[in-house]
Amino acid sequence: GIFVVALLLRLGVVGWFELQARPLLSDEEQYLHIARRIISEGAFWSQSPKWQRLRAEVEKELRKKKTLMKMGDQSLFSDNPSGAQRFMQRMPMYPILISATMRLTGHDNPIKVVRIIQAVIGTASCLLVYLVASQFFDGRARLWAGWLAAVYPSWVFFTGLVLSETLFIFLLLVCWYVVTLIVVQQRKTAELPIPLMVQLAAVLMLGLFGGAAVLTKGSALG
Repeated sequence: GIFVVALLLRLGVVGWFELQARPLLSDEEQYLHIARRIISEGAFWSQSPKWQRLRAEVEKELRKKKTLMKMGDQSLFSDNPSGAQRFMQRMPMYPILISATMRLTGHDNPIKVVRIIQAVIGTASCLLVYLVASQFFDGRARLWAGWLAAVYPSWVFFTGLVLSETLFIFLLLVCWYVVTLIVVQQRKTAELPIPLMVQLAAVLMLGLFGGAAVLTKGSALG
């Protein structure tokens, strides 16, 4: 029931976003731009300090006029002089997901497919909430946790946005589930320790998904 309701709600939001045909947010355009850059040049968005300062001055002037910078305007600052320091404007994991979708679908604008993928990922997150809660509670408590995750407005709404939140939440919940699984099982089998290979496999899985979470949102490093 949790799976079906969560998926239907998220697919409904995807349909609503598609019908609205609203302009993308600047952050969404940025992710798409980086994904196209990965496909065309095999590189992430990068800028030199000089152009970064110029961009900040332009954005300051635009804020005074109460207008936003568009992706077309940002191309003015994409040139990187030889030998200039390069840095990523966004963490790479989410743009990689979008670029992979572009390659698989053959479309330069795979927003609908990305939203459907996020609906599935978001639904999986709800099941992970249920599984984490199941390590501590029996009966209705774990069901309440799953149902709250399924209908939580913020999680449902973000399914339709081409932003990294849905993917990040899923990766973080995988980490939490592995941690709770290890801790709870150790308490249950205090007299019979968990085999070393099982512990190593769990730690490896935690490291991989934790690393992926950091590469989705740098704040996850904390």
